[in-house]
Parts: sequence; C-alpha cells; structure tokens
Amino acid sequence: MARYKIDFFQLSLTATPEVPTVRAGFELFDRGEAETSAEVSQYTRELWRNRRRTRPASHIGQFRKFRMDDWPEVGNVGEPGRELHLENAGLIEKNFFIYYHDIGVIGWHTNAHANSIGQFARFLSGAWGAKVTADPVLQPDAVRRLLRGNIDLKRFEVSVPRPRAPDMYPNDDFSRQAMELLNAAEGDLLHLSIAIDGRRADASPHLARRIKRALSDFAGFGATTAKAIVFEDGVEHPIDLLADRIVSYQDIEHDGRYAPEDAMYQVIDAARHECEEPLREYFGQLENALD
Repeated sequence: MARYKIDFFQLSLTATPEVPTVRAGFELFDRGEAETSAEVSQYTRELWRNRRRTRPASHIGQFRKFRMDDWPEVGNVGEPGRELHLENAGLIEKNFFIYYHDIGVIGWHTNAHANSIGQFARFLSGAWGAKVTADPVLQPDAVRRLLRGNIDLKRFEVSVPRPRAPDMYPNDDFSRQAMELLNAAEGDLLHLSIAIDGRRADASPHLARRIKRALSDFAGFGATTAKAIVFEDGVEHPIDLLADRIVSYQDIEHDGRYAPEDAMYQVIDAARHECEEPLREYFGQLENALD
C-alpha cells in the first residue's frame, strides 16, 4: 500500500491575445502548438500524455523530470555500491496532475524527487509566452480570518531548510538571494520574520494577494513554517498557512514504484471529491472578500 499526497493550487495567468485563459493554454498542447519539453532550473522537463477529458471537464497529464547525470549507486546490503550507467537515457521522476476547468484548480500529485508546482508554472510560462503562477488553496476558515475587516497583519514568519539541489532554488530575486546567502554561510535553516503594518490605509485591500503570493513563494520550495501573525479582536495569534492548505492523502495498493496511470488519476479525482466543499467555499470566500 502506498500513500500519495494531493495538493490543490489555483493556476493564474496574465492573459495574452494568444492565450487568454489557462484552459486555452492547455489546448495549445492538444493542437501541437506549444513545446512540450524545456530546460527549467538545470533539468530537462516534459509535459507527457497531456489530454483533455469531458467528464469532468479537465486536462490530465504528467510532468516529467529527466536526470541525465549524477545518477545514484546501486547494490546490495553489505556490498560496495556501483555506479549506474544509462546509455542515451535519463532517470525519470514525475508528477501526475489534473487541471479542472470549472474551478481553475490543479490537483497535483506531490513528489519531492520530481518537480515542484513552481517549476511547472515556470514551464507553462515559457511554453505559452504568458506568466503563470500557482497559489496554494487555503482552507475557507483561514481565508475568512485573513480577510475579516477587523484583522491587522503584524508579521509574516517563514522557516526554510537549505535546498541541497540548485534546481530547487526559488526563481524570484529576493528569495534566491536569501537562499544563496544561507548556502554561502553553510547554514542549514533560514528563518525570516517580516514585520508588516496591516493598519496602513493602503495595506488592507491587498492583504489576500500578498499572503497568497508569500505562501506560494516560500512553500513552493520547502518551507517548514509559514505563519501570519495577526491581531484579531484585540488578541495576537498565528494563522498557520501551511497547515491550513487544502490537501488530501490517498492510498493505492500496487507493486511498482509508481501506481498505474489510471489509478493515479482516480485518486486525484477522489481527492477533488473529498475536498469539494472546502474548494467551493474557498472561492466563494475569496470572491466575496475581493469584490
């Protein structure tokens, strides 16, 4: 029995005349009008077996990472290891996904050995020529609390272990520089506490977007802590943005390292069904707050 973690992310697109929506972007792949492989963060990555479904309306597929060098050793317990050599091939690690058209959310099979959702967003940005971002979907209660009119954001705390692989470094300048500083100091953990005066007149309308963006940037490359410290009803307390994400764990019984493709899509659909109520409520809460 193997357990798989399914995360949910909202894909957002800076529209262009050629790619007005995320769905239209996926349809470029359907018609063979977008490249399905590219170099992203020092590895070749590929969209594989992307196809459209009608029930439910969605696109399904795999996002594959190819390791062409730095292969692991193989061997038996009590014996020296030996290097693994592959001729004209690479090791493949992959994430399965389903993009649901009706809510604009991707159900993402999390695999730490393969790709992050941020790397997938950067791949789509390059393939479509339009900026794509992926934001974690929070539990509705966390959204309600963050968007209440009587709440003041005091500070935002994150803790991030030092990535061991260069391709796991974040893509934005601020976060990358912070990780490079941590690496140069040979430290193992970066802890940031960023104070924000949420009572400023220009801060409140942008609170949800700022929180979501910060969570996406830091959680996307392995943050172990991401908390918003807020004043609510005169009391200071944290809202845990990692623990409050909508996530599902699904079990599959199989023999190999990866479950069969059909089984993976079935568990992502099952995770969507399990989380249907908070997903629908999340978007209702966010739309009402930002109107």
